[in-house]
Amino acid sequence: MSFQAIALREKIGQAMAGNGPITAVLVHGIPASWHDWDLLMPKLVQAGYHPAALDLLGHGNSYKPSNPDSYTADAAYEFLQKWLNSLELRTPIVLVGHSFGGHLSIRYALNNPQKVQALILIDPLLSFDQISGFLCFLLARPALTAALLELSPLVLVRLFVWLGSLKIEKFGVRSALSHEELIKMALDYKRCSSNVVYYPRSVSEKLVNYHDVNMPTLLIWGKEDPVLSVAWFKKLCRELPKVTFREINAGHYPHRSNSDEVNAIILEFLRSIST
Repeated sequence: MSFQAIALREKIGQAMAGNGPITAVLVHGIPASWHDWDLLMPKLVQAGYHPAALDLLGHGNSYKPSNPDSYTADAAYEFLQKWLNSLELRTPIVLVGHSFGGHLSIRYALNNPQKVQALILIDPLLSFDQISGFLCFLLARPALTAALLELSPLVLVRLFVWLGSLKIEKFGVRSALSHEELIKMALDYKRCSSNVVYYPRSVSEKLVNYHDVNMPTLLIWGKEDPVLSVAWFKKLCRELPKVTFREINAGHYPHRSNSDEVNAIILEFLRSIST
């Protein structure tokens, strides 16, 4: 089915704000939605940008194919690219991607260098081999994992998200995410197609050449990321030609758990490239 047909027949989840001259395109990871950026979008508007975010294929309010074979990195990339083309933007964009959205953002920047002014990557997924521990076991068996996601009630999903966000402190543990963010993340898990768990197995470094990413790039990662191996982020720092990197005290979702710190880093970076 063509993108135009999808746009006519199905609702495409998207959000835009502000009217600044430069568009900041925000690309979420799995299994999130454009609400991943609720805390960043107002800051970008205040800074004079025009933020635009979408729900990737199978997520949020976007089209959800029933066939698991539709959930590949190539299909998600095509969906993102055609959505961007439909915006008919006339000036280069700032591209912001988290996790799987980081992989898609790197690919778009490589294929369209004249259209991307700067790249911001937050805990990007670079390869299936980067995925850690028990999550790697689950995602290597996507049919099982999709069934578990489909059958799990919202209360169980909330518990899973809460356990994944725990932070060890001097006097015990607590969730690094606010109550509101926990609820929004759990709802996104249940709103997406359970088949989104097929995406990670198709992510490979063979699809990209980091040495050719020639625009200014900001790389942010949480040094306590339980989902992706931090060693891969350090490797990326060595290979990106124009990279600025920041490691912070956070897990896999620093833009949600440490939003004030991450937003400040992003705005500082954008000011530096504008001058």
